[in-house]
Amino acid sequence: MTYDVQLRIIRALAYRGDAGWNIQNVNDSYHTLYYVIAGDGHVRTREGVTDLLPGHIYLIPRGICHDLWCDTHILKTYIDFHVDLLPGYDALQGVEKVLSMEVGEGICRNMFEAVQAEGIREKTYVRGQVLTALSCFLPDSAADISPLMLPFLPVIEDVQKHLSASIRREEYAMRYGWNPSAFSRAFRKAFGVGFKEYVERLLTDRLVEEVLVTDKTLHAMAAEWGFCDAYYLSAFFKRRTGISPEKYRQTRSRSDVKKGG
Repeated sequence: MTYDVQLRIIRALAYRGDAGWNIQNVNDSYHTLYYVIAGDGHVRTREGVTDLLPGHIYLIPRGICHDLWCDTHILKTYIDFHVDLLPGYDALQGVEKVLSMEVGEGICRNMFEAVQAEGIREKTYVRGQVLTALSCFLPDSAADISPLMLPFLPVIEDVQKHLSASIRREEYAMRYGWNPSAFSRAFRKAFGVGFKEYVERLLTDRLVEEVLVTDKTLHAMAAEWGFCDAYYLSAFFKRRTGISPEKYRQTRSRSDVKKGG
């Protein structure tokens, strides 16, 4: 496992929409990049309204509640992704507003075409463009790996490989030679959150991704991710995201998620 910027693209889609594109109260656990080709779209946050201008890209950070709409039409590509320095340790933490940059209509059109192709060349191009954009959007105070985190790198790698709802702090503390109480204090000091919260963040991200991009049933996901049954998975998901997995799948997979031609 390498400890560098880790980009995980959840989905990359081209979209052509009309005035029916109107989505309220979006608040997701992943970041989104928009590459706008044409149209008169807008995004509203608590800081105000940002117009989605052709030839520009827009970063909507995770956890920012926002509304999306257009007056007549929108032509764009959007990329939903995570970008971490370590699993669950967001490289964009601290970014709390919509950011934009002009890149030209050519790049936006190239992205629109590339995300509809299946070839490795196009996928590599998309990934490269996203990383290039992120290098511009990362703040000067971007998160970095603290020396306090270094003792926990084997723990994190282990958690990542065996991620499930059954992970327990005491088990991991003893496995790596820690007293459980000392483990908790040192982990919180290094990462700013407790071990349980850290694991739940990772698990939530994976469940959101499964709900978004697969047709797996809740029973199948519960078995895969170590929940007693679908009821407990659904309760966990709703507690972490605010809505049930069924509703999340319905609202995030409606007509705004489709390929454009």
